[in-house]
Amino acid sequence: MLKRLELFREGANKSFQVITWFGGQTPFNRPEDLLEIQDMNFDGYRDLGIQYSRGGSAGQRYYTFWLYDPRKRGFFLIEELKSLCDPVRDVTKHRLTSTCKEGPDYYVTETYTFKNGRLVAAELKETDLSGRELRGTRAGGDGGDE
Repeated sequence: MLKRLELFREGANKSFQVITWFGGQTPFNRPEDLLEIQDMNFDGYRDLGIQYSRGGSAGQRYYTFWLYDPRKRGFFLIEELKSLCDPVRDVTKHRLTSTCKEGPDYYVTETYTFKNGRLVAAELKETDLSGRELRGTRAGGDGGDE
């Protein structure tokens, strides 16, 4: 079980940051099963995601995301991203999409964007297992990026 993650800059002998809080029980022992390193907020810097849960009959994955702040030269926890299930990045539209199986016969798909450094809901859609919309699409935010 992952309990501590030390981050090093290339060629450095000393870590520049230690992360000890992961948001829950990390479900695997191997780092390659736990870590996601990608630019989640579309600012050009790679961020760090640590899987803290893999649950339900659908095997949905949840991550604790630490976004890189170049001004402070470190990673910072973003609580809002913790609620996203299996987040998928759309680099063209600068959006994150989360699709979760919420019940035995329907899914909830939420689309988000970043506005002024904050995660903003852009759209929510509920569908049945065949993809038919159940409750319609509700828009939130403006769907734009920073």
